[in-house]
Parts: sequence; C-alpha cells; structure tokens
Amino acid sequence: MRQIRLGAVAFAVLLFTLGWVANSIYADISLNYYQNRELAAFYGNGGQVTGDAAADAAAKTSMQMADPKQGILDSVFKQPAVRACPADRVSENQIYVTGDKVILAIRNAEWASFTPTHSMEPVLNENSNAIEVAPENESDIKIGDIISYESEYADGITIHRVVRIGYDEQGWYCTAKGDNNPSEDPGKIRFSQVRSVVVAIIY
Repeated sequence: MRQIRLGAVAFAVLLFTLGWVANSIYADISLNYYQNRELAAFYGNGGQVTGDAAADAAAKTSMQMADPKQGILDSVFKQPAVRACPADRVSENQIYVTGDKVILAIRNAEWASFTPTHSMEPVLNENSNAIEVAPENESDIKIGDIISYESEYADGITIHRVVRIGYDEQGWYCTAKGDNNPSEDPGKIRFSQVRSVVVAIIY
C-alpha cells in the first residue's frame, strides 16, 4: 500500500514538473512571437509577419501613440532603440536629372542650411544643404523624420529627428533627438511648434 502511495506521489510530481516545463516553453514562444509581431509592425513590416493587415496596422498605431515615458521598446521588450528612417516623400517621377541640372518637383519647398552644433552628425553638419517642406497636419510627421521646430528650451530653430509620437490631454505631440546626442530633447513638441520636415539633403 505504501509503495502505491509513493508511486502516486512521484507520478503527481512528475506531472507537475512536465506541466511547468511545458508552460514555460509555451510562454517563451508566445512572448517571442508577439514581440516580433509588434516590433515588425512598428518598423513597417507588419504584413509580412501575420498577414492580418488590420491587426498589424493597429499594433503599429498603438506603438506610435504610446507615451514616451513608458519607453515601450526598452521597458517591455528590452530592446535597444533603433533609429527609424524618414518617410518617403519624393517619388522618382518628381526627380529630373539632365546633363547640366537637377530639378526636384516639390511643392512649397524651402532651402535650409545648418549651424555647427554637431548634434545631427554624421547625417548633417554646417556644410550640408537641405530641402524642407512645411507639414500640413500631424499625420505628415512620422517617426524617423528630421524636423525643424521652435522650443522654449533653446534659442532659434532646432533640427532633430522625431523619435516618438503620442497623444496626451493636450492632443498630439512628438519628441525629438539629435542623432549625435546621448538623450532626447527636453519637453514635448506640439504641431504648432513644427516649422518644416526635411525631404532632401544635399552634400
């Protein structure tokens, strides 16, 4: 009788151990799947991950609208921040190259030069020239874009890259960072502060 009881206890322990191992493996696989899905959606590859366009678009939107204080990519997924590329704004049929000139057919374009702050090196420095356009609304600004904006924290115009986009009680905002700076610019940038978006850089 004692041997039967010991056997039952051993069998129960074995079942518990197998269940715990299986649950841990499933949790790791599931977490990895959803991490990859969210990260891929965030960086624009959602359709290749799940095939569910609506779900991937929702994931991308939720990531872009997240409060930067939450630090989703760092605190939840424990992944280093990755600098996104600017949105494509100038199509091939807007670029005309001839033997003696280059024409960019960009509506409402403005020329811009830069000061030697070194904050956007190696992408931009004081010898670079750029073409900028004024965004018409918040949706014209994407993560990865280089924008010029006015700030109460600095004199003149700051030209840095958008790293986060979100909403709070005051509405839309973004945060920016110089590519060569160790940390983000202080404060939230409202749409009314944004002056332009860089669409071309000429070296």
